[in-house]
Amino acid sequence: MRTFLKYVFYLALLLVVYIIAQGVWEGSITNQSTVSQVATDVKEGAQNMAGNVVREAKKFNTHVDEEMKQDVKEMTSDETK
Repeated sequence: MRTFLKYVFYLALLLVVYIIAQGVWEGSITNQSTVSQVATDVKEGAQNMAGNVVREAKKFNTHVDEEMKQDVKEMTSDETK
């Protein structure tokens, strides 16, 4: 369990570093930025990333559901023949 928590912590740390680096690259984080502004950028970036993941998961789930329905239709039509 400790190993799992360690990896979750490292993943979260990498995400924060990625979001901060992205903010620096885009210019929204500069030498004049306060800690509060950086924290807000990290929060917004994390929310955007999470939202994108949820949207993609829903798209994938819908696609899989449609394929499963098609497979069931094909299987039932084969059984009736």
